Amino acid sequence: MFVLDEIQNYPVNWTDGMRVSAKDFSTTDKAWSDALRDVRVTLFQGNQYGLLPALRDSRDHSGYPKLEFNSTSRLLTLKECRAVTVGGYRIEITENIQYNLQVPPSFPSISIQKEEDFSVYLTVEMFDVQGAGKMSSDAPPRYLLSCPYYELSVLYKSDDIGLSGFNHLKIAEYNYRSGEFILNDQYIPPCMTIDSHPKLLELFRYTGSNLKKLHDNGIMLCRDYRTDERPDVKDAVHWVEKIMLLIAQSIWTYNDYLSLQSPVQTITYFKNLSQYILSLSDLHADNAFIQKGIQSERKYYNTLADPNFTGEDLQTAFRRIDESLTSLNQWLKALRESFRQRRPIPVEELRK
Repeated sequence: MFVLDEIQNYPVNWTDGMRVSAKDFSTTDKAWSDALRDVRVTLFQGNQYGLLPALRDSRDHSGYPKLEFNSTSRLLTLKECRAVTVGGYRIEITENIQYNLQVPPSFPSISIQKEEDFSVYLTVEMFDVQGAGKMSSDAPPRYLLSCPYYELSVLYKSDDIGLSGFNHLKIAEYNYRSGEFILNDQYIPPCMTIDSHPKLLELFRYTGSNLKKLHDNGIMLCRDYRTDERPDVKDAVHWVEKIMLLIAQSIWTYNDYLSLQSPVQTITYFKNLSQYILSLSDLHADNAFIQKGIQSERKYYNTLADPNFTGEDLQTAFRRIDESLTSLNQWLKALRESFRQRRPIPVEELRK
């Protein structure tokens, strides 16, 4: 659901001859920040938020967001995170900026109190600014810059509450195993784009590779049996051909474009493909070869084409996508074997 946060800061009513203080300029800055936040979140329509790609040397393969845990002091420190929250609040924490500009003045950190699994959240207080950067040489003494307050917080597995809001972002999960806290490298935070997180980009490329293999296998099946005289075989080949041509029309959109877009666009791409397979199978309800497959494989496409499935859990979303592609590939193999043996072969026989 697309919801805007309430406006918290309003412009100053400037009047000739009024007494001006630093507070008036600060209020004006906050009003502009509020307006820019509204513009940002409106452009993204509430479905594009989360991590931004890291700005780092290509040789740096450390985790992202970059968290460091001191096992002696049990202090968890965030060293790198670039993101936009669901409410359009901008997060910018990098080692380079902190080192060169002292923005923020220190990295956000938190002490871990319990020995159990926990989730890590980052909160940005855009309008509760703090001094940052170098000190001014002029009087009165002041920091030259200002930046938002950042706060790390954790929710333990035993906590009965959740943490949500326009200025919060869940960035990591830790597991407590054998006396140690271990970062859950399978967890993928919300991401602005597919290429914002290395694990998400890896899943995307793996899925793209499987999509291309599926397309190639389908085309080979059509080529081998497109001149077959059996009516049911010709009809089933026509069914495969339609699916493969749909994939062919968009496969380069997937490779060249979707990695730069919100994950929801990739998920919607496969939801549409699953719905197309379901609808096309229903149109070929009188074909014994197709119906033998749809009986066992429908569940994979139903779970992906479920209208209530939003894909917010990216790991689950790509698992469902992988299951649907694997299912279709097995289905094509079963069709080939069915055509060869001149009888419908259940997909389950190939999985045994």
